[in-house]
Amino acid sequence: MTTVISEASLLISECDLTFPLIFVATHVMTTPRLELVQPDAYSHQFLEEFDFDGSDTPMWVFDLRTFAFLHVNQAAVQSYGYSRADFLAMTILDIRPVEHVVLLLREELRERQHNSTREPWVHRRKNGSFFRVEITSHEMIFNGHPAELVIARYVAELK
Repeated sequence: MTTVISEASLLISECDLTFPLIFVATHVMTTPRLELVQPDAYSHQFLEEFDFDGSDTPMWVFDLRTFAFLHVNQAAVQSYGYSRADFLAMTILDIRPVEHVVLLLREELRERQHNSTREPWVHRRKNGSFFRVEITSHEMIFNGHPAELVIARYVAELK
């Protein structure tokens, strides 16, 4: 975790941002809550439109402020090898190679609308293997909090 903090600190100092440095240091050293978060009515309707629970494609919702996983579908559990409890104890930084964390932080800390189509990323499974994915994301409100719905399409294994 020290590497993440020092790399994030370097990124933030390059961008002349002081507030997020406190956020990153706090975020990396804390653990998100472990309870299963049930979506409110609005969030539930939004997720139904994407066939969240019935899809064979891994999907999750994460908190845009803390990067904590808030909700994951069964396809993500099967594809990544983490249990739901594992995911809910992690952040989106935990499924990235360390060298990609700074890139992710740079993307997420920029002021922009968090909607994307087919962005290439590398993810890590519980067993330590890496694979390429294409990410599509949609900004949403999840239980009253700014969040992002992520759809992760498998592309290829990495060796």
